[in-house]
Formats: sequence, C-alpha cells, structure tokens
Amino acid sequence: MKFPKTVIILMLVIFIVSSFAAGEISVQDKVQMQGQIMLLSASINADQIILIEDIISPNANKTLKSEIENSLLGKSIKFNQSINSFEELENNYVLVKGRFSASSENFNSEGFSNKFIFEKYEGEWLLIDTNFHKNLSGENVWKYVLGIFAIVLPILFIIILPIWLALMALWVWILLDILKRDFEDKILWVLIIIFAGLIGVIIYYFVKRPELEKKDKKI
Repeated sequence: MKFPKTVIILMLVIFIVSSFAAGEISVQDKVQMQGQIMLLSASINADQIILIEDIISPNANKTLKSEIENSLLGKSIKFNQSINSFEELENNYVLVKGRFSASSENFNSEGFSNKFIFEKYEGEWLLIDTNFHKNLSGENVWKYVLGIFAIVLPILFIIILPIWLALMALWVWILLDILKRDFEDKILWVLIIIFAGLIGVIIYYFVKRPELEKKDKKI
C-alpha cells in the first residue's frame, strides 16, 4: 500500500513540530523557576538566609548551602535579579541566566550575569547549582577581570613589542646619524634626542637633518 506524498509530508511536519515542542520549556515551568529566583531575592533582601534552603535541591552539592550562607552571613544586601534566558541542559536540567545588581555598605556591583541551574525534583523546580553567591562575594568578579587581563595583555604585548623595537631602532639610527656628522650644535642635538625621545627624533629628522643634508651636498 502506497501513501500519498502529501500524507507523508504532513506526518513529517507533525513529527518535527512535536519534537521541538517536546524540547521546549513550558511557560508554567518558567514561571515556577522565576518564582524561585524571586524567593531567593526576597530572602536576601529580608536577611532571611534560612528561607533559601527551601529552593535548594537535595541532589545539590552538599557544600552549596554552606557556601551561600557564608557569602551572605552578617551582610545587609540589597539584591535585584533579572532573568534574560532559559536554556535546557542534559539530565533535564535548566540553566537560567540574568544580570543582577547588589549593594551593601562595603560594595556595589551590577552588570554581571548570574547563573542558576534547576532540576525538577518531585514535581518542583529546585536549585542544583548557582554562582550568584560567588559574584556577591567578588570571587567571580576578580576571576573575570583577571581573565580579561590574561587575554588582553598577550595581545597588547604582540602588538606593542614590534612597535617599540622599531622606535628603538629609529632612535639609535638617528643618534648615530648625529654622531657621524660634524656641525656646531651636535652636543645639543644629542641631548635633545636622549631626553626628548621620540619628539626629539621627529624634530631632528624633519627639521635639522634636511638642513644638514643640504649643507653636505653643497660641500
């Protein structure tokens, strides 16, 4: 028995659409995870760290709870967390990303992004991992800054080193050019090149040297 082409195409379309739909995070799940993050924010702002225990999964790293407590203990923090994206991960985990702002007597931080990984445990989305407490303590901020330096410095070194070597070669060449010539204010120009550096080199090359070249040609 042969199926019409239109039926086969329709079946393929339904299969593809259903596959995408199955992989999407439902609005209800997003709302629940957003609610957990709102509870986290409210707990921090109210200085009620104990409430955060309710959103941490039993499967989370055993040190996660104590790490969060240590980063918040004794601090009065105004915390605001936005949500920018939801991303489905392996093992039915969901990664929630968003920028945050936080301030206290000792620090003020904003613009950095927090990550929250949720898992569905007994029908409820609970936190299995996060980095928000490290960002609050400044640990990840310093890692971020040092990471930028680690990338930028080698690039700057590669760019600046050849330029610096070329300028040094030019400086030495100009100095030798002055020393091999015989003119009245030679010592003055040597001092200008030594102490004025690149500016002295430019002035000599475009002002004094053409003048000396003309005199040499006349001779």
